[in-house]
Amino acid sequence: MIFIVGLTAATFSSADSVLTTLTTSFYIDILGYPTDGIDARRKRIKNMIHIGCAVALLGTILLFREFNNDAIIDSVLFLATITYGPMLGLFAFGILNKRPILDYGSLIVCLIAPLLCFFLKQYSGDWLGGYKFGNELLIVNGLFTYIGLWLFSKKSALPALQ
Repeated sequence: MIFIVGLTAATFSSADSVLTTLTTSFYIDILGYPTDGIDARRKRIKNMIHIGCAVALLGTILLFREFNNDAIIDSVLFLATITYGPMLGLFAFGILNKRPILDYGSLIVCLIAPLLCFFLKQYSGDWLGGYKFGNELLIVNGLFTYIGLWLFSKKSALPALQ
């Protein structure tokens, strides 16, 4: 019983964080309102955005509940693989070496690596003797990004760290 209560509390906490983040991001980043000096009109706008985001979140939850099958969850995980793979590659490249990247290189690589992974997921069964990629495609995507960044970088003029 205590475990269920704790799990429910954690779920509500996560949903509350998502809702607050969506509201704030839309209010500040998309509408461009500042956070200081909120008057009555802007407070009403912020509350309306909060209600709109809550309705959108509820709609998303109900949609997933209605179509609760593995295909939707697999699609969400594949989208996460496609979006987080380049971030993983960028992070690893930045941590593991100090090679400067050509300005346009990172954009090109971060668009091509997920595209390669999309084709790899579609045709891996034919190309690899029946093996089909799943969630491990995230690592492959990060690796493609890392290799691409290496190709679009040049040797650093900085002395090696001792």
